[in-house]
Amino acid sequence: MRSIYVELRDRRDFLACYLSDPPHGGMVVRSQEALSEGELLELNLRLLDLDQEVPMRGLVLWRRMSDAGFFELGVGFLATEAVKREELLTGTVDGIYSERREKRYSVSLKVTYETASDFIIDYTRNISSGGIFITSKSSPTLNSRLSFRLHPPGDVEPIQVCGHVAWIKKGQGFGVRFRDIDLIEQERLDKLVGHFSTSTPRYPMALAAHSLRPD
Repeated sequence: MRSIYVELRDRRDFLACYLSDPPHGGMVVRSQEALSEGELLELNLRLLDLDQEVPMRGLVLWRRMSDAGFFELGVGFLATEAVKREELLTGTVDGIYSERREKRYSVSLKVTYETASDFIIDYTRNISSGGIFITSKSSPTLNSRLSFRLHPPGDVEPIQVCGHVAWIKKGQGFGVRFRDIDLIEQERLDKLVGHFSTSTPRYPMALAAHSLRPD
């Protein structure tokens, strides 16, 4: 099965190239190869705002040559992709709202937490008022509850934070949505995020040169 990587800035990009006519939905993508009609594909949709990939399998329904020299493919999703299709259409992927209301800030902070068998030290990739991405080679179970200590620079006492593992990117880390944080710790967390909002730019979304995202 061939794979095509498609970069999408957010759910609006997905909606812009979505096809509602096929039985189970589909989308228009670009390809440098002249793929055959009826060929089975895996579309790896790279959601830049979530820093996440969503694989979607489908069949090539049609193709046409563009004036720019690449092929446009109409891909119809398989029936097995119905749940992921609805998540993309409604704006939730693994329980996360795709059009984030909170800005993310790129920052590396030490994070410590414990599992049943180990004490782990990791670092954040980014943070917002609603959640955090932790860079890690191993990840807790999806949807599991996690309590960890966030170590701001210059603070003696870490911030005690709770949340659930909302999504996992294998080999790279996992995203946590904050839940049930103590009021005092919440105030410290809000103050920390507020500091980054005035001292750092918004988390960058670099577009790869090989992007297949339609205009």
